[in-house]
Amino acid sequence: MRSYSSFVAVAAFAVAFSGKASAQATQSVTFQVDAINKISVSGDPGSMAINTAVAGNAPTSVSDATTTWAVTTNQTNSKVTAAIDAAMPTGVTLSLGMQNPTGATSTTVSLGTVDADAVTGITKLNESGKVVTYTLAATSAAGVVSSISRTVTLTIVAGT
Repeated sequence: MRSYSSFVAVAAFAVAFSGKASAQATQSVTFQVDAINKISVSGDPGSMAINTAVAGNAPTSVSDATTTWAVTTNQTNSKVTAAIDAAMPTGVTLSLGMQNPTGATSTTVSLGTVDADAVTGITKLNESGKVVTYTLAATSAAGVVSSISRTVTLTIVAGT
């Protein structure tokens, strides 16, 4: 038969070592997400030539929709503006239409040397593969215009 004192000692030992030992360490992590506004284009519209008309009407305009664009923004109400580097010849118009991303609004704009709002209301998204359509139009007063180029600049303007 066990003595009462040895039973108490064994029970006290079991209670003292039955809990799990633990330790903690803490750290402070500082972080931020900066404003992000990115735009890119893929492909080139190539050469566009107006070379026909219906008798009694202006020359027939031509379009090209082989370019795509992509956008990433983490801001509210960003927009895309478009401009060309030099004025178009008299009687010739180059227009740009951009397929709108989700929730945004697109407007076909006649390109000039001053930025025009092509897409507005772009809010916190990332989308790609959106079509860009260029349309070249001319009046008869344009006469004959030899092959020239214009550089189109698309700019994403930060929202809030």
